Amino acid sequence: MMIPIRMGLIDRSTHTASHEQVLELTQSEQMFTFENVESKPIPSLLRHFSAPVKLDYTYTDDELRLLAQHETDKFNRWQAAQRYIMRNLQALIKDHQQGKKISVSPYYVYFFSQFVDTKTDPDLLATILSLPTEDEIAKQMDVIDPAAIVAVRQIVKKSIAEVMDPTLQSVYFSHFATKSTGARALKNLCLSYLATLDRPEITALIQDQFRISKNMTDKMAALLAIANKDCEQRTQIFDAFYQQWKADPIVLTKWFNVQVASSLPTTLQRMKELLDHPAFDIKNPNLLRSVVRPFVRNYACFYAASGEGYQIIGDLVLRLNSINANMAADLCEYFTDWRKFAEPKKELMQEQLRRILAQEGLSKNVYEIASKSLGEQPKAEEKPASVVAKLPASHVDTSSSFFQLPTAADTSKQDQQPVVVTTAGMM
Repeated sequence: MMIPIRMGLIDRSTHTASHEQVLELTQSEQMFTFENVESKPIPSLLRHFSAPVKLDYTYTDDELRLLAQHETDKFNRWQAAQRYIMRNLQALIKDHQQGKKISVSPYYVYFFSQFVDTKTDPDLLATILSLPTEDEIAKQMDVIDPAAIVAVRQIVKKSIAEVMDPTLQSVYFSHFATKSTGARALKNLCLSYLATLDRPEITALIQDQFRISKNMTDKMAALLAIANKDCEQRTQIFDAFYQQWKADPIVLTKWFNVQVASSLPTTLQRMKELLDHPAFDIKNPNLLRSVVRPFVRNYACFYAASGEGYQIIGDLVLRLNSINANMAADLCEYFTDWRKFAEPKKELMQEQLRRILAQEGLSKNVYEIASKSLGEQPKAEEKPASVVAKLPASHVDTSSSFFQLPTAADTSKQDQQPVVVTTAGMM
């Protein structure tokens, strides 16, 4: 197998790229020599998506910061920024788990501030400066700790907003009336950071955007910004949105979506209310998904220590069992990752699976998912007596691929291990 690795060497002083070329990897380990390189550069790997592979190269924090700011390949630039941000989030999560005070490094905040005065494309800048989602952080953990993820992510976001407050407001207002999708994305990212600050003028800023904006993107950004604020203005904005769009079921799904994604403690009760709301129809799959999916991705509420979030989804599985068995089975899947969590969350999720299994008249799909997740043997199905039909040999076309046994080559493909690209020696 040949893997094309397009790469370049980034000079640490001039920040320019040189020796860009495609390296052809044909062995498990190869060495490449670059001549006329005056100092140790930083490799820029897999430029322009030269190969559909995952490549692991151990960059230092300084190297990631430099690539994030000066790399000319946009995807590599974004990836370097996200790796640096994620690495620091993971370190802070470990501190939180060990009971240490969460202290966000000034260098970490400076990393964000150094971008806003550049001429970087606003769309790319908005992507680079976005914190990884709670789901993305969880995927990097061997044992998922929702409380630590939520706490650290909120602290980091607020710390960035506190230090960069004037800059964020400056960028926000400079793009306030923009029609460019990229500039609008950057403006609304600034608003989401500013929304973490508990100041009346920020709340007023969100209200103004909601009132003045003529497009759904900006209105939704205002809705998202106010969603995590426990204030009277929050109720006013959500009520105004509902009154304006209650006749449009597609837009109304957004109203449901944002409310159940809120990290406020009241979201658990609000989720129950929305499931009984006159505008909610449990038989409408799209509307149901718009409520359930953001809720189960809400690490602050679905994974609440009380287990109430699990209880809500467990109740919904049982409620849907006789209405839409396939959807009930899909919801049951949210409990099947219980092994990735520590106690007591692990036990609380198993408790819901056992409660579901105890329900009489459980659909086959729901039963199979719940029982297999708990490691129980599925119930034996009653089958009619076997009927054996013998066909003459002439009626069986053994040349058909349906009747062919797998060859040695076929089975060997299943045993192949993932290809590991070794970058050692590229220097």
